[in-house]
Amino acid sequence: MVKSRFNLILFITIMLLTGCSGQQITKAEGSSNTWESTINYELGEHEKIGNGTLEYLGSDQLRNFSYEINYPKSFRIGASGEHRDLDESFTSFPLIIDLPDFDVDKLRDEISNITITVAWETVTGELFEEEIEYTVESK
Repeated sequence: MVKSRFNLILFITIMLLTGCSGQQITKAEGSSNTWESTINYELGEHEKIGNGTLEYLGSDQLRNFSYEINYPKSFRIGASGEHRDLDESFTSFPLIIDLPDFDVDKLRDEISNITITVAWETVTGELFEEEIEYTVESK
């Protein structure tokens, strides 16, 4: 009885703490002819970050690919990444989007201006580049 009461109190405390943390999830989705991406931005007082994926939709096997995150000029940051000598089974790649320590409302307005440029090479040596623009929806 005491253990179940303790568990109930612990559960309620955790729910109250997470509910009061002020975190809001803002979802961004985008695609190009060959790529699709989803990013969930966690915007709150203590955490400002985006986690998502880049998904390759093409039929040609990837050899290498790189991406550049195009932030709004007001962010004054940049980021990029690359993957080389890919196995044919690799078509989905994780993304982490770092955000500056701005006011949450300003971030929410500006994240819709983030784009990603993806450049890739197929195993046949063909080179391609596309930009992904995002549509943002708040939860």
